[in-house]
Amino acid sequence: MVNNGPGDYGNDLGLDDITFKRCGPQLTPNIQGLNTRTTKVCLGTTQNFTISTTITAGFTNPEFQWQQSYNGSPFTDLAGLNTNPVVVNFNASNLIGTYRFRLAAAEQGTINSINCRVVSEPITITVIQNPTVNIANNPTVC
Repeated sequence: MVNNGPGDYGNDLGLDDITFKRCGPQLTPNIQGLNTRTTKVCLGTTQNFTISTTITAGFTNPEFQWQQSYNGSPFTDLAGLNTNPVVVNFNASNLIGTYRFRLAAAEQGTINSINCRVVSEPITITVIQNPTVNIANNPTVC
């Protein structure tokens, strides 16, 4: 910043703690029934999760696009998942790893512009390997 005003004292300005962010409603995600943003599921378990996002006021006619990231990859749009809430299915064909989902929201007609939409914090569902149980050979039984 430059002070172009004439004079000596009293015409200076100082600013501190400025935060810039996209303007839009706040998006609060959760996994319905669990009231959390994270959960784990064992490999081979078939389970449906309803994921949703609560949206504060800010859009007159919003449109949505769910996105997914797998093991830290960039988020990509999930074709056809443009409602809130949506159901995601985990079954034996899922790979072990971390699946992250987030909702992008924008005013009608601007969802494809990254400058016009806001996104939620991610919902994380981790598919883990089934535990291995080792039973020792122990002849004593109680």
